[in-house]
Amino acid sequence: MLPFLVRIAVPLVVLGLAALPSRANEARSVRIDLSAEKDELKLVPGAVSEGASAKNSAWRKEKQDYWITAVFPSAADKWLSGSITFTPQGSGRVLVMLKGPYVRVSPGSPQLRTVWAYFDEVLATGATVRNPGFEELQGERPAVWYRLPPPAGVNLQPETLADIDSTQPAEGRFSARVWHHSGYAQAIEVQAGVPVTITFRHRLHE
Repeated sequence: MLPFLVRIAVPLVVLGLAALPSRANEARSVRIDLSAEKDELKLVPGAVSEGASAKNSAWRKEKQDYWITAVFPSAADKWLSGSITFTPQGSGRVLVMLKGPYVRVSPGSPQLRTVWAYFDEVLATGATVRNPGFEELQGERPAVWYRLPPPAGVNLQPETLADIDSTQPAEGRFSARVWHHSGYAQAIEVQAGVPVTITFRHRLHE
């Protein structure tokens, strides 16, 4: 598997002050959350790939400076490339969370639809993502990555849990299959003031 950064040039746009996409637009998107709440590291959003948005997460309230939410427009008929750059204001660990879109079952409903998103070739400069293509397995799960727990009060059936998928990987044998309530995560080591750029492939379920 050739390094993703060599094979694909990801167009970047400088992050502005625009809000994250509306829920309607987010329905056709994938999401990455970055969290340094445990180590209390402030994270500064930087450039993102074309059409994407990223900002510190106001819903985390007093902890919003430790968390970035990024949303990337996606497609079901092909793999796309995405990227996000951020700069940690301290040294420690940042949790990289791969998630699907936020789509309600119906307007006003507290329940979300299971909309599958797929990730592959998750790489970084300025830090190291291990098992970036989900090829190394520990049992039936991707090594190093762990399954995020669902939100409080949400009970998931086995068929709605994040998993690996072998049907249409971008590279190699597997990709990661996730949705909003069941994602995969990995902690990466970062250094104060050193920008980190995460690149990845993504698509939605057809």
